[in-house]
Amino acid sequence: MFAYLIAASAFVQVAGERPTLDQAQRCSAIAHVASMADAENEDLFQADLYWSLAATEIARDADVTDRDFAAAQDRARTAAASGDKAALDACLRAVPSLLNGRG
Repeated sequence: MFAYLIAASAFVQVAGERPTLDQAQRCSAIAHVASMADAENEDLFQADLYWSLAATEIARDADVTDRDFAAAQDRARTAAASGDKAALDACLRAVPSLLNGRG
């Protein structure tokens, strides 16, 4: 697990085209809601972890305050509660294959 966290963090730092903070927070929220609904699904867990780390890393690089970050995450989770399957699929596809066991 720790190795996964290091790899995910490193990937977010060196990725050629990083998502925007809004995109990362949206995918983090969508993956989190889906992972909570299906706790046995390893792909959802990995996506939740990846997007959470990505959003945190991007926010830190942009000097977003903890308060603003938490408020945006809350808004994203509220929006994600609708269960948009197409959005979840897009977020899952965007997780780097080397991090989610498909590579």
